[in-house]
Formats: sequence, structure tokens, C-alpha cells
Amino acid sequence: MAFGLWLLVSGFIGWTLAALAMALGAASAADRALLWGRRAPRRIEIRSDGSACVMTADGTVLSADRGAQRAGRWWAIVQLASRRRRHLLITAGMLTGEDLRRLRLWVLWGRHGAGEVSAPGG
Repeated sequence: MAFGLWLLVSGFIGWTLAALAMALGAASAADRALLWGRRAPRRIEIRSDGSACVMTADGTVLSADRGAQRAGRWWAIVQLASRRRRHLLITAGMLTGEDLRRLRLWVLWGRHGAGEVSAPGG
């Protein structure tokens, strides 16, 4: 994006816009993708009543919303109940196999324990 801005706008303003775009990208990556920020998620807690919350690095507890969540075989997306409509993408490499399975069960059906899942036909 920075290179595109530099090509689009020439001169000092182009260089400035390119540098600002690079700085913004680096800050965004450090805060969200690399999980270095104080609001980076550290733990997801699924409670026995079916609710869930996310603990951040600075100690803030955000409740998870059961609205627009999705799950696949190797990933799960959890929507946080906040003004900013944040979503967390959790992939298979981020959790152990059992923890990812429990999170996927909660996202898909609101269930989280193996005792709550019945076998087909039984």
C-alpha cells in the first residue's frame, strides 16, 4: 500500500504518505496480528452456563457474543460484545486439539464439554 501511495502521489507528499502508511501497518500488526498490544487476547473462558469471555493482556474481560460467530474444521471466529465489533480468528495452531474442539462446539452449538455431545443414533 505504501508503494502504491508513493507511485500515485509524487514528491515529498508521496514519500510522507508512504511512510505514514508503513507506520500504520506496523502499529496495526504489532497490536493485532502479533498480539503485542495491551488489548491483545490472552485467554478464552467458556463457562458452565454457556457464556464465554475473553481476557486481554491488560486484564480487561470482554464477553463473547453469540451472534455472528463461525467455525470450520481448523478455525473458529469469535465475536466480542463491544462497541467496535471486534472478532477473533483462532486457528488450529493456536490451541491444543481438545481446546479447539471445545471452542468449535461452543461457537457452533453453545456446548463446550464432551459430556454434552451425543453420538449419532444414540
